[in-house]
Amino acid sequence: SKINPNSNDLQINKLLEDLEKESNQIKRIELCTKILMKDEKNVVAILSLFYDCCEMKDFDSAKEKYGQLESLTPPGCIPPYDLRAHLHIRMEEYEKAIECCDKILSIHPKNVGSLTYKIRALSLLNKIDNKLLELCERLLGIEPHNARIYRIIIFTPQSFKVSHSPKIL
Repeated sequence: SKINPNSNDLQINKLLEDLEKESNQIKRIELCTKILMKDEKNVVAILSLFYDCCEMKDFDSAKEKYGQLESLTPPGCIPPYDLRAHLHIRMEEYEKAIECCDKILSIHPKNVGSLTYKIRALSLLNKIDNKLLELCERLLGIEPHNARIYRIIIFTPQSFKVSHSPKIL
């Protein structure tokens, strides 16, 4: 006998495909709302709404979406602190973003998202020092073509790079 997939699952899959292709923020939000009406725990839709809320500076809604994502974290798994770091950066709470990144990096030192957000937060705080350049080096070892990191390195004062981190040049 042939297995008939659940029509609700097919509808959600179609909406998710549409969401992936959509660039208009309002239409993405509408698609996410439709998905969540069918599956209130759909991580892709919640995550998309989280980023859209951050982009629109609707931080209360972004915090709510983060809370939903955190509640969906399976027992024994690390909550999405890199997303919290993203939110803190958007809210210009750079020290809090660094704390979130440090939580993940203490367990997963090669976590690309946390390394990237920590580098961004440090650079936004103008903390251009050995720590920042070492993090850049570590990230470039994992992602050698990360353009954002090269921009940070390029805008680091040359006198600092020469005297403190010749490996990066």
